[in-house]
Amino acid sequence: MPSHTRLGRLVALATVLAILPASLMAQQSPGAASKSASNATLCADTSQTGDERTTACRAVVDDAASDAAAHAALGAALLDDGELEEALPSLREAVRLAPANARHHHRLGEALYYLDHDEEAVAEFREAVHLEPDFARGHLDLGGALAYLERVDEALASFDSAIAADTAFIEAYEAKAFLLSSLERFDESLAVYKALSVAQPEYADAHYGAGMMLIQLQRLPEAVTSYRTAVRLAPEDAANHNDLGVALQQMGDHEAALEAYREAHRLEPEETLYLGNVLTTMIQMERSAEAIAFAEERAKASPSAERYHTLAAVHLALGQHEAAIASAREALTLDSTHVEAHLAIAITHLQQQKLEDALSASLALTRLVPDEPRGWAIAGLASLALERAEDAVAHLTKARELGPELFEQQPLLGQALNEAMAALARTPPR
Repeated sequence: MPSHTRLGRLVALATVLAILPASLMAQQSPGAASKSASNATLCADTSQTGDERTTACRAVVDDAASDAAAHAALGAALLDDGELEEALPSLREAVRLAPANARHHHRLGEALYYLDHDEEAVAEFREAVHLEPDFARGHLDLGGALAYLERVDEALASFDSAIAADTAFIEAYEAKAFLLSSLERFDESLAVYKALSVAQPEYADAHYGAGMMLIQLQRLPEAVTSYRTAVRLAPEDAANHNDLGVALQQMGDHEAALEAYREAHRLEPEETLYLGNVLTTMIQMERSAEAIAFAEERAKASPSAERYHTLAAVHLALGQHEAAIASAREALTLDSTHVEAHLAIAITHLQQQKLEDALSASLALTRLVPDEPRGWAIAGLASLALERAEDAVAHLTKARELGPELFEQQPLLGQALNEAMAALARTPPR
């Protein structure tokens, strides 16, 4: 499995080939044989999904109830349709009828994993690779299940077994590198990406992954080299250009970074991150007028709430408060629920020290999106500045409940809450 998360687990189901025994076919009448052959063909066609394929697979099982492959094919068809619980009996029956078939154990392991029966899935994956030691996909999926269970050493060993079984197996390298990176073992993750780049030298993502790890290790010149290789191999991948820009910017080469960001934006003009990087770099280079003109041009060429909010963010970064509010309001005319535009207005009023306006705008956001902690945080800051300690405590406490990470990222919020609580304690009872 290319990912250790639950999301997308149905994407990489194994191909199933269900072929009826020739002896069974020979015993049927010509018409029945033709129909059974048709069912077998449709059942084996993994490009098909839906009731038609499942019905064909059920017919195959009816014709060959003791054939493990038929049950496995039905189970796979049900899995493809997202019928996980219904698939289990068929897959278990396939294992019962052919306990020495590694692929049947693997298929059952997949179903169990998708259903969050992780320990059972591990047992089935283990049996699969025990029966077929060179089964690379089986080792990979065993590693994925073990990683999800946070059994890291076992997971890494399974990924190594997958790579040993197939030295060109991209997913196995990436799974190992991802796990090591998630553990902040960046140097080890880098070694895996470099090994992948040797095994698959034309695979751009191997060089991209190496670049990511080199940035984490602050080996910036090497990161630039890796990203440039990724760009050469996959010039149409905007992420390669963007992350090359990040490395160049960290090295202080803002002009080259801006060029890379521009190319990322050209390739994916709707990706806000790339546009934002272009504009932020222009501002850092003190090319403010160019940044505003660029943002305005993009907003007018393809009006959207997101683009007008981006324009508002540029004005706000430059201290152009009225222009920021005007752009944010334009965003809200296009999408009245745009959270970031509401936030931009509230923050701008707070910077202007228009405290009642800031409070009103932030409370409007809390009514629109009650679980958005930033709205409550701004309401708390405005209330504190207005010397309304009780409201400030209530709003900031709510913000902390909804977004504790926000308080970790912004220690001043915790200080503001402490200040509000101290002010409330000094307030005479009503």
